[in-house]
Amino acid sequence: MGRWQLNLVKSHIAPAPAWRSQALLMTRDGDWNIRTVEYVYGDRIARSPVRYREDGKDYPVAPKRTFALTRLDDRRWKGTEKLDGIVVGVYDQTLSPDGRQLTIYHTTFDRRGKPLGTSVEVFDKIR
Repeated sequence: MGRWQLNLVKSHIAPAPAWRSQALLMTRDGDWNIRTVEYVYGDRIARSPVRYREDGKDYPVAPKRTFALTRLDDRRWKGTEKLDGIVVGVYDQTLSPDGRQLTIYHTTFDRRGKPLGTSVEVFDKIR
């Protein structure tokens, strides 16, 4: 939980993003997780909130789009993103032992299952 800032020096984003920075705000509401991704595009900020449980079930995040996350242990998670029921992204997330860095390996796919690229997103905990 907390606020996380993408470390662009340690990260590799593929394909290249249109945004210039990214932050995560993660909170809890009972047994629900709420993850709000903030993207900065020039002079505007876009926020994308996602509400889910860590139970591997698909939760709606946008029209025709779902997100599922499974907790593997205290520091690791696996997730999938689907569009119209087709997997378009897989996630492998790891929290550092000191809890100060979150690394997300994110592979995206087209609608036929062809990989488009794998990103390594390294987030530093701000608070």
